[in-house]
Amino acid sequence: MGTSDALAELRARIRSIESGASKGHSERRYGETLTFESHASVGSCDGPAALASEPEPDEVSKALKRILALVNVSEKSSVQVRRKLESLDFEHDVIEEALSRAVSYGYVSDERFACSLVRSRLSQGRGEDGIRRELLEHGIEIDDVPGWPYDFDFDSSDEAARAYDFICKHPSRSKNAREGAYRKLVQKGYSSSAASEAARKWAAEQ
Repeated sequence: MGTSDALAELRARIRSIESGASKGHSERRYGETLTFESHASVGSCDGPAALASEPEPDEVSKALKRILALVNVSEKSSVQVRRKLESLDFEHDVIEEALSRAVSYGYVSDERFACSLVRSRLSQGRGEDGIRRELLEHGIEIDDVPGWPYDFDFDSSDEAARAYDFICKHPSRSKNAREGAYRKLVQKGYSSSAASEAARKWAAEQ
């Protein structure tokens, strides 16, 4: 199941939960038992699985519903989910239980999150170093991302060319063209060597 299809399914099921009833089941109110199906492909870029029928304790159910609401908007890492639940004052044991179940059901997948983030950042012209650092903030190594780098059409030897392409499309307005371009590229996550080569080439053409 693709991410967009999975999110569409999540939206439908959350609407069903929030309306208090789903077809063929008795009415549910907020805080009552939610049920989930424990089968999903979490070691890939595929989407989450469907809901089914295993009862959950009330607090864990509430935390799971919060998680569903989060991932209905966009992919989230386990670090993001944990921080959000902590901000909502859920107990540590509840957070860990809910997160563990959400991962096992496929609603939260660090690998799927990483796939989404890497594709997004590459499309924005981000450099590899910057993407690595951002992933590490979520406790993820870029080398653990499924398919990296080949499935993303990424070649580290082309990093300087990517940096040059970026600075041509988004030129520096600094009076010192080379230094300004270099700083901008480093801020975008390009390595110092790639940024230097691209900045030098771009500045020579100005």
